[in-house]
Amino acid sequence: MPARKDFGNHLQKQEPMPVYALLSTENVLLVEAITAVRGRVLTAAADFNRDEFRAGEPGSVERAVAAASTLPMMAARRWVHLADIHKLKAKDHLPLLSYLERPSPSSVLCLSGDKLDQRTKLGQKLLSATSLFVLEPPRPQDLPVWLERRARQRHLTVEHDAAQLLTDLIGGDLGDLDMALEKLATYAGDDATITSEHVEAVVAPTRIDSIFKLTDAIGARDLSRASLQLRNALGGGENALLVLTMIARQLRHLLMVKELREKGQKSGDIATQIGIRPFLVEPLVAQARRYDSDELCHALAAVARADVSLKSSRLAPGVILDRLLVEVISASEAAS
Repeated sequence: MPARKDFGNHLQKQEPMPVYALLSTENVLLVEAITAVRGRVLTAAADFNRDEFRAGEPGSVERAVAAASTLPMMAARRWVHLADIHKLKAKDHLPLLSYLERPSPSSVLCLSGDKLDQRTKLGQKLLSATSLFVLEPPRPQDLPVWLERRARQRHLTVEHDAAQLLTDLIGGDLGDLDMALEKLATYAGDDATITSEHVEAVVAPTRIDSIFKLTDAIGARDLSRASLQLRNALGGGENALLVLTMIARQLRHLLMVKELREKGQKSGDIATQIGIRPFLVEPLVAQARRYDSDELCHALAAVARADVSLKSSRLAPGVILDRLLVEVISASEAAS
């Protein structure tokens, strides 16, 4: 039986189980899951019924098992958490295996860590009890949705375009994204909606200035200005893949704006469908007029090829991206 990957659905639909094993290399996901289970368990007299231990510390496993075997005080259940189970030695498995034979119905024992060898007796026992959950990080394309959900948990609102921009700039490290969200919340203030403007102002503004000037030059189909901003971005130490991601984002926006405007959509509707601020639509419409749809589709295909080259070619990133600019901008000029 494989490890479970339905932790969120499970906790929404079922009562907490006597034992959980939560595994993830992403600390943000572990903390989120542990907090969710603990919140369901400790509904009364929390201070008297919460025990926290760390594997690797002397006697931690035995003390965790003893705590889980203790009746709760003035509450229905006791919470016992043993963290860092990836540090467990083989001998540490024995007390846990013994406890798992007859877990206390009035306790929830939560084991958490980076990993656990599922071939061991402990791993097999947890699997057979359907208690082992693997918390996988979201796919790159799902990061903005994850970020929006994370914001809601903090009673914040993040516009979709802001979430997309933030993940484009920071990447897939959930810890870094979470820290950026905290900074943005402080900057925007209580009850504010976090926008792309907030992201641009807070998340390393000097770092991304050249990139935004680059994407604006692409929209204006100005090759000399785009090449200059590309050199500025790379010369300032910017990651070539991030630069490529932002170029792709600009081209996608141009294509979407063009197609929606041709269908008769108004600026407000376009902004809603794309997930950008309404005042950004008209500048994009003006830029999109410089390209036809086939040119933009060709440009996005060129971006995909450049992505492969950046990850596999021995050519310098600057050469690859400079060739991309020529293909996207000059080819369009020649076609017109």
